[in-house]
Amino acid sequence: MFLEEHLKKLGLTEKEAKIYLAALELGADTIQNVARKAELKRPTVYVLVDELIRKGLLSRKPMPRGDVFIPENPENLKNVLKERELALGDALPFLRAIYNVEKGKPQVQIYEGINNMHRVYLDMIWKSKTEILFFSSIKKIYEAMPDLLESWLANFNARKDKPLTTREFINPDPIDIEYGLKVVKTGLAQVRVIPKEFKHLFVGTDNAIFEDKLVVVSFEQKLFTTIIQSQAIADTMRALYELAWKKGTPVEEFVKRHPEMRPKNS
Repeated sequence: MFLEEHLKKLGLTEKEAKIYLAALELGADTIQNVARKAELKRPTVYVLVDELIRKGLLSRKPMPRGDVFIPENPENLKNVLKERELALGDALPFLRAIYNVEKGKPQVQIYEGINNMHRVYLDMIWKSKTEILFFSSIKKIYEAMPDLLESWLANFNARKDKPLTTREFINPDPIDIEYGLKVVKTGLAQVRVIPKEFKHLFVGTDNAIFEDKLVVVSFEQKLFTTIIQSQAIADTMRALYELAWKKGTPVEEFVKRHPEMRPKNS
């Protein structure tokens, strides 16, 4: 039936299309009659009507002898189409990130907003198949995204394929130090601190090197997440990281040398 084909192009399954068309013809009616009209088994219809209700194409009305299902205006199909467009809009940046036509050419993707940033952490960084090297201002992360680090710890604790090899480089700041001691205690990562006399600090970013990627999350003013995918660039950054790592001090040793930096509750 040509109407079924059109509804399928809008995102309905074949059975959802049959049910909706049957409901349009019947008006308010029972699940039994809708199933008979759609030529589908009643248990199947029971399962699918909830999805059609969610999509705004059916509504349920309780009656003394059982619920009846009422078709909504076909204009609501526009909302189904809009939902698909939104889903595509959310997925497109990540599809572009893995799209690589010219081998060897660095792929650069920039995402805006906290939702995209969370997806990069959840779907990319925290699922890394290689060691993750972080260098960040923990204090600034807490200020801009207070739940991020707790999510990181929760994600690590929920992993079934532990251990995940992780190293973190942090600033000689009391907030950073408190976080570093906590992370080391959980076994999540090795943590080292920039020399206290060093003139330059990590400011306004969270950075990660893993696999063939460098991720920079900037949360000064607007929040942007930049992904650079290039094996050569990632390996170069690893080399620089290793040089810096040799100059850093393990966080446990750092608080022994600088007891004034030790958290009050430890």
